[in-house]
Amino acid sequence: ERSRGLGDVYKRQGICGINDVFSKNKLCGHGYAWAKCYNLSKLRSWGVKFNSQVKFSEDLLFVLECLQHTDKICYIPFVDYLYYNRASSASSKIYPLEVEEICYTEIKKAVQQISSKYHINLWNVENVGEIIAMLFARVRNAMYQMPNIASQTRVRIYRSLSEMEINNMYSHRSVSYTHPDAADE
Repeated sequence: ERSRGLGDVYKRQGICGINDVFSKNKLCGHGYAWAKCYNLSKLRSWGVKFNSQVKFSEDLLFVLECLQHTDKICYIPFVDYLYYNRASSASSKIYPLEVEEICYTEIKKAVQQISSKYHINLWNVENVGEIIAMLFARVRNAMYQMPNIASQTRVRIYRSLSEMEINNMYSHRSVSYTHPDAADE
């Protein structure tokens, strides 16, 4: 599947402040690293680069890490990137539990840091809540579909969830897959 035009993805082009980045351009729903301008010397001075441990939504994490250093993103008005969905893409794979946990934890941590820094509650932004619920669904799927995951590990993961995370997953449950065995834990 080829990428859509930029106007189909982003409502605002040019320099966007932190609120427009999340509300109008739905960063967490469209967290692609493309269609944005980056200042390489600033990226280097901030130490922002792609996290090689994150195998899914790594581009969203990259953009979120940029936003921990600046409250603006410049969206360019053209698409110079082709995206193909393949059956073997990262979004269709289930990675080992440790890898899925790292992705969930790093995205969650970045959302919390941005919320704190800019005094906004990103957990209440619909597309942010949806992506976090989807990422935890991947963790949950890995717990039940990977062999040899001890029940103690599942219990540890469920107990580590904050009330805010549980409420988020409940309110965005339509995007979150529930494994039939999940109720047994």
